[in-house]
Formats: sequence, C-alpha cells, structure tokens
Amino acid sequence: MSEAINYSYAYTDAQMSVGHSLSPIKSIQGFTDNRPIKQDLTLRKTICDLEKSVLGLENSYDDTDTEALPLTHHFAPDVYGREMLLPVGNVVVGKLHRHAHLNVILKGKVRVTTEEGTTDYTAPHIFTSFSGTKRAVYVLEETIWLTIHPTDKETLEEIEDYVIAKTYDDLNRIESK
Repeated sequence: MSEAINYSYAYTDAQMSVGHSLSPIKSIQGFTDNRPIKQDLTLRKTICDLEKSVLGLENSYDDTDTEALPLTHHFAPDVYGREMLLPVGNVVVGKLHRHAHLNVILKGKVRVTTEEGTTDYTAPHIFTSFSGTKRAVYVLEETIWLTIHPTDKETLEEIEDYVIAKTYDDLNRIESK
C-alpha cells in the first residue's frame, strides 16, 4: 500500500521570515470564472477615500501590520491561501485583486462593500471575488477570513505581485462610466 502525500502547508509570517521554502507549484489550467467586477466609479471612489481616511488616523494600520492583523499563509500545489484574523470594530480596506478568487469566512460576521454594493457575511460562508475587487470591510464580530488564490508562483513576493494590482490602470481594463 502506497503512502498518501500531503501537499498542504501552512506557515505564519514569522516562520516565512526564517526561510521556510515552498514546494514547486504548477500553473492553473482551465480556470475560467475570472469575469471583472461590475464597475461603479462612485462606490470605487468612496472605498478609496475611506482607505485614505482610515490610514490617516493616529491608531490606524494596514494589512502589512501582522501584529494587529495576524496572518497565516497556506500553500498547496497551484493554490495559495491567506488567512487573517480581523478584530471586532475594525475597518479594513483590502488590496485591489487582479484575478477571481475564493473567500471563506470561517468565523464571525463582517459588512463588506465593493463596487457591486454592500453585503453582510456571517460564518460559515464561501463566496467568489472577481477581477478588480477592492473591499472595505467593517468587522461586526471577530472574524477569521481566508482568501484562496490560484497561482503558480512560489514566494510570497511573487504571489503578491501576481495577485495584487497597485492601481486600477494595472488591471488593463476599460472603465465604464
């Protein structure tokens, strides 16, 4: 009887900083649900303005502050998962995503605003975010949120460059008015 191979890996930011390496990840074949998010330039501006306001507050932090927003990284062939603990009462504005990906609310309740509107999600809940998604999140109950991204990249830096667009122009899409 052959032994089963476990391809799943999970590392905290601290473990990643001491040199854990990732196993090779192959490219995703046949991923077709990558439609762009419905564009609403008024909501987009509201989310971007909120991000600027929140980051300007004295006790604010962004999603690179892993003490305030602890991260756990999960790896499997062709997949990267980013798990974040969101404390109750916080407002978090996420990054601009290039590709469709899965979101899993494992615990808690959040109010999420994107260009497609505002929705409350209560755990357990799974949904898809589409290309061009940028979210403003109000944490109603302490929440554990996992995003799952298809990628063939092997380091966190490569994954972030592949998954995240720095600007809306980086998405290479025509914006509707």
